[in-house]
Amino acid sequence: MLVRVSPVDDSKDLRDPFDGTALTRAERLVVHLVLGGLSNAEVAKVRGSSPRTIANQLTLAYVKLGVSGRRDLFARFRPRPGRGGADFSP
Repeated sequence: MLVRVSPVDDSKDLRDPFDGTALTRAERLVVHLVLGGLSNAEVAKVRGSSPRTIANQLTLAYVKLGVSGRRDLFARFRPRPGRGGADFSP
């Protein structure tokens, strides 16, 4: 789970934007890594998986999140610049 560290206590920023979704733990981690700017190959290396496994996990995540692909994922859950990189705007 990614969180934004801030001197202000704002519990909204501490919630994972994917809480309450049907994402598995693996899908959630892959989505966070992709939103952090990693390619499928880079995510595969970090996870010790094949790029095809990562692509499959992303495809399932897209369906569960109701997005059509990577571009739509970023449009809906992009990190806000200047806000610690983990404050997502759904």
